[in-house]
Amino acid sequence: MRAPVRKFGNSSGVIIPKPILVQIGVEVGDDLDLSLDDNRIVLAPETASPRGMGESSQEHRRGR
Repeated sequence: MRAPVRKFGNSSGVIIPKPILVQIGVEVGDDLDLSLDDNRIVLAPETASPRGMGESSQEHRRGR
């Protein structure tokens, strides 16, 4: 699958198709971990909770 790099103000970005977001369990507004691995950009769902209580951002938004 190809995805062009687009300009967003002073930044650049790539649109992630919804089927890919669904496969990794990410929704709009969720945070992703960004890293490089052998010259590849790797995006993964954030694993650590910033709230420090084991609550994910999805759980918080859903009122759990």
